[in-house]
Amino acid sequence: MMKKSENIKLALFIPSCRGGGAERVMITLANHLEKELGSVTLLLSLAEGPYLKEINDNVSVIDFNNKKVSRSFFKLCRYLIIEKPDVIFTTLNHVNLITLLAKLVTFSKTKVIIREANSLNLDDDKNKNKKLIFLMRLLYPFASEIVSISKGLKEELVQGLSLPESRITVIYNPVVSSDLYKLASENINHSWLNDKAVPLILAVGRLTKQKNFPLLIASFNKARNKKKIRLLILGEGEDEGMLRQLVNLSPYKEDIELGGFKDNPFPYMLQCDVFVLSSDWEGLGNVLIQALSLGKSIITTNCKSGPAEIIDGGRWGEIVGVGDVNSMSKSMLEVIEPSYSIDIVEQKRYARKVFGVDVVTKEYLNLIIK
Repeated sequence: MMKKSENIKLALFIPSCRGGGAERVMITLANHLEKELGSVTLLLSLAEGPYLKEINDNVSVIDFNNKKVSRSFFKLCRYLIIEKPDVIFTTLNHVNLITLLAKLVTFSKTKVIIREANSLNLDDDKNKNKKLIFLMRLLYPFASEIVSISKGLKEELVQGLSLPESRITVIYNPVVSSDLYKLASENINHSWLNDKAVPLILAVGRLTKQKNFPLLIASFNKARNKKKIRLLILGEGEDEGMLRQLVNLSPYKEDIELGGFKDNPFPYMLQCDVFVLSSDWEGLGNVLIQALSLGKSIITTNCKSGPAEIIDGGRWGEIVGVGDVNSMSKSMLEVIEPSYSIDIVEQKRYARKVFGVDVVTKEYLNLIIK
C-alpha cells in the first residue's frame, strides 16, 4: 500500500454522522485511509449524529454547519479553492451532484470520486426522482471515477444514466472488521435473547418504505400462526407510526417489538436465530453483510440490487420474491428448524474475503492513486 510520504491530500464529504449505512462506510474508509495517506479530512454538512464518536482523532473534521447539503455549496466551493485537495470522495447522489457542480464552477483540478450507494428504482413508474436522475445524467460524466457498491447497481447506472461500463468500478462496502466482532461481543440485556426456547427473528434498518417492514410483519404473522417465534425490528424512521399500528393489529403483538435505533445492533445480530432483510430495493445491504459475517441464518428478498450478490446467489441464505408473504413466512419456518444448517466457518471466511475492511480499503486506495 501507499506510504504516508506520498502526501495525497484526501477529503471525504458526507451530510452528517447520523445513522445511515453510507455515512458509516465513509467514516470507516476515512479512518483506514488516513493510516495509509496521512492527510484525510472529513467534510460534514452538519457535524451531528451517533457516528461522530467513531471518527479517529487523526482524521481532520470540518463542519459546514448546515442541515441541508445544498446550503453547504458555497462553503464547499471555498474549501476547494483554498485547500485544493488532490482528491475529494463523496457518496449519496445529492452530495455527489453538489460536489461535481462545485468542481465545475470553481474550475478546480481536484479529482472527484463519487460513490453510488442505492438503487435508482428506475422500474417504478411512480418514481418521483426524475429531476434527480436528469441531473445525474448531466453531471455524473464529469466525475473522475464512479464507484458502484454492487454489480446490479452498476447495471442500473449504465442503463439508467447512459454511462459507459468502463467508467464504473464495483467496490463492495468495507463492513467486516475486528471492531464489528468486538462490538458484537458486548453484553446487552434483553429477555428475548436469553430465552433460547423461542426462536428470534431480527431485522435492522430505517423504518421507511424501501425496507418494506409491513411485508416482514405480515410474513411473521403467517409463520407465527404455526409456530411460537418472536420478531424484533431495530431502527427509526418516518414509517414508525404506521408500523406500530400494524403491530397493534397483529394477533401476536406480544411477540413483535419495534426496538428503536441502536448505536450497536451487533450483539442482537449475534444472538438472534434468523436475520431477515425485507427490502423492495437496496444498493447493497450492509446489515446483511454484518449478519453474514456473524454466521447467522439469513432470509432476504431478491430485490435490486445487492442482496443476492451478498449471499452468493443463495449459497449463504434463502432468497424470496419481493413482496412475497407466503415465501418469506415459509422460509422463516424452514430456517428455524434444527435440521437447517450452514457452514458457519466457511460463511465467515467468505464474508471477510469479500467485504473485509482491509480488502476494500486497498481497492479504494488503488482508485485514489490511479
